[in-house]
Amino acid sequence: MTKIILFFFVFSFLFSTSRVFGASPAVEIATIQQINDPGAVDGDIISITDQGMVRSSTTADIHLFGILTDNPLAVWRDPNATGSAVVRNGIVEVNVTDAEGPIKRGDYVTSSETAGKGKKAIRSGYVIGQATADGQGGRVLVALRIEYAEVTTPRSANRLFEMLGATFFKNVQDPSKFAEIIRYILAAIVVILSFLFGFLTFSRSIPKSIEAIGRNPLSRNSILISIGINVFLTIACGLIGLVAALLIIRL
Repeated sequence: MTKIILFFFVFSFLFSTSRVFGASPAVEIATIQQINDPGAVDGDIISITDQGMVRSSTTADIHLFGILTDNPLAVWRDPNATGSAVVRNGIVEVNVTDAEGPIKRGDYVTSSETAGKGKKAIRSGYVIGQATADGQGGRVLVALRIEYAEVTTPRSANRLFEMLGATFFKNVQDPSKFAEIIRYILAAIVVILSFLFGFLTFSRSIPKSIEAIGRNPLSRNSILISIGINVFLTIACGLIGLVAALLIIRL
């Protein structure tokens, strides 16, 4: 009899708890993060950058981290941590704009050029999740799921190009990263040109040298030495190009 009463007590507790959690518009579990952006407020979209946690200010930001919230349902807190609650899952209210039109239930929501504010995603790219209700008063409930979402592009090579384009243009906005991209491009060009130079200058004569051995067997040794020298010079050109590329990257 005691076991039956205990079973019903546990079942009733779990049922009532699930109803409370299901009815709450709050989030699941937040973590405490140090926000390096004094202008960030409840509901703002946060990205993780070289400057730390700041408001996102780029469309479909590839560095999306979570949503700043003042009223999390639960917080995973380090006793020594100081900062603000940021959530990455669950359902939470997000500050948004109508830059791409009103947000309706089911729309994907992404970051925008307005710091901390989201907007309707009209192209494939990184999103924070999907709206679970229509947006009202500059805020909308979003089921968080930070990922690359297929909004307009089918699964094809176009997705790869869009992701590469988003990454490239994101880095172009940072002068230091843009310079790094240029260095890598120059390094790749140097490597390709060095191998082409070695092949066109030295390796091209190797087939003719092999044919010459058949026509003139007495010169076999000297022809083989010539082939060996050409192969060595081809490899040397490639290695010189690789060394030059490494020096360019490390400038």
